[in-house]
Amino acid sequence: MSVLIAFVRFKTSERSYPVNCHRTDLAPGDVVYVEMPQQRVFKLATIERVEFQGWPCVNTIVGRRDEATRAERGGLRIYPGPNARFATTADDLRRQLSARGWKGAPTVSTTFRLALWSLGEGRTAFVMIRARGLNLLLRDVAEPPVFVGRKASIPVREGRFVSHWYNGARENLHDLALEFAKTFETGAGRDGAAFDRFFVPQGGRPRRPPRSPREDGLEDIYAAISGGSGAPAYLGDGLWVHPDGSWSED
Repeated sequence: MSVLIAFVRFKTSERSYPVNCHRTDLAPGDVVYVEMPQQRVFKLATIERVEFQGWPCVNTIVGRRDEATRAERGGLRIYPGPNARFATTADDLRRQLSARGWKGAPTVSTTFRLALWSLGEGRTAFVMIRARGLNLLLRDVAEPPVFVGRKASIPVREGRFVSHWYNGARENLHDLALEFAKTFETGAGRDGAAFDRFFVPQGGRPRRPPRSPREDGLEDIYAAISGGSGAPAYLGDGLWVHPDGSWSED
């Protein structure tokens, strides 16, 4: 799943379809290849817009048309340009924080998939990754979390704490988390002011589809995230979209 969802239009389509977009340098108007794994094809499409949604789409942009070459046996090879930027998946964020020396572990809480932390002078900073967002925690004590077996117990009630949602966020939350990490590492804002912007909640729970799904294109969304399997497709937040465009909840 990607933080960014690109709405793309295929040559033969009158509507746009949501697909995973793992790059932050792609923009409306770019012509891209979309991988459709269940159909085992790559299709050209034009990006119409990019949104922060965090939907679990099946199909994914693999690169721009001008970055692609055909192999001798007809396969497609993508060589991202020098300005390509990736910071949209949980693994991207984990790798970048780990490279900065942050420690990480799964947590005892089922809410968080992973917690990463760093110790400073009298403080500890946490980035906790959820399925549909992330949380930041800043504690006025320099100590790692307590472990229960191999899982970390995060004291979310002890410090400055915020929940961000991918859906509807004003910016790439993974970039926000990296800026939070850099601010902490430099020792800036020991009075707390430099951290204020990180603790303003962004986004919200994924929107509930309306009761008139056909008018709002849920059939198209189903086609994009299911790959045409015929089975219900998971949209997020307990919502399932069906082939006829209807939806149901867990």
